[in-house]
Amino acid sequence: MNCHPVLRLLLLVPVLLVSPAQADSPVWKLEKNGKHAFLAGSVHFLGADDYPLPDAFERAWAQSQTLVLETDIERLQSPEFVPVMLAQLTYPAGTGLRDHLQPQTWLALERYLQARGVPAAQLASFRPGMLVTTLLAIELRKLGVTAAGVDQHLDTRARAEGRPRQYLESVERQIQILAQMGEGDEDSFVRYSLEDAQRMPSLWRGMVAAWRAGDLAGLQEIALAPMQREIPQVAEDVLQRRNLEWLPQIETMLADAGVELIVVGALHLGGEGGLLELLEARGYRLEQLP
Repeated sequence: MNCHPVLRLLLLVPVLLVSPAQADSPVWKLEKNGKHAFLAGSVHFLGADDYPLPDAFERAWAQSQTLVLETDIERLQSPEFVPVMLAQLTYPAGTGLRDHLQPQTWLALERYLQARGVPAAQLASFRPGMLVTTLLAIELRKLGVTAAGVDQHLDTRARAEGRPRQYLESVERQIQILAQMGEGDEDSFVRYSLEDAQRMPSLWRGMVAAWRAGDLAGLQEIALAPMQREIPQVAEDVLQRRNLEWLPQIETMLADAGVELIVVGALHLGGEGGLLELLEARGYRLEQLP
């Protein structure tokens, strides 16, 4: 079961079937100098039957006061920000994705979209990162995966309870990253993503099972290693570089008197240059919650 690294990146979960006996979770307790916080891996898409979240989320929630997310989801989804986002994720007038693809790749995209009732003209102005995100959303919607992901679920809960929220990066930074995906290698990026989007139905349950188990070994073997091998620049830009950008903020949070629940995409946690490795190297004690 091989999934294109870009789709693994967008899902932020490993592709791996996990034994039901495994009792770990995607939540870690970080501790140093008598102070602690929680770091959890997120999945950005879930189905209604994936709730409730693993019990470790509830325990971390009860023991923390502040929710920390990658970015401000509320602003990202606000009507006033949509035009800003679309301006960066679409090509200027007079050009489009077709100008960056081989004829056979564009034809394959048209056929794929036609089979799903989506006119290609609707997506013709999308940059590759936006297109791949849309392909993923199409496949997951077919599977009934339409509920909020971990980030949005917790963000909604925090707002309802009046819990303080903090963010590791601006929404502008997140959109910049998505806008740059596949830049300079658009044809192969779209072609491989098309092939694997069509395999999504056979992969989805295994992905969610792996996320719930917090299996970092599987994450490294199935998701991170292929990404670093096949699209090393994307892995560096989207994962390692952002981890290093986030690290000083996380350390500042870990040094204050409060307790934070920090939620990031699951692929940010494991492997070389992952947040857990970086934090452990700085003397933090890590405990994976059952």
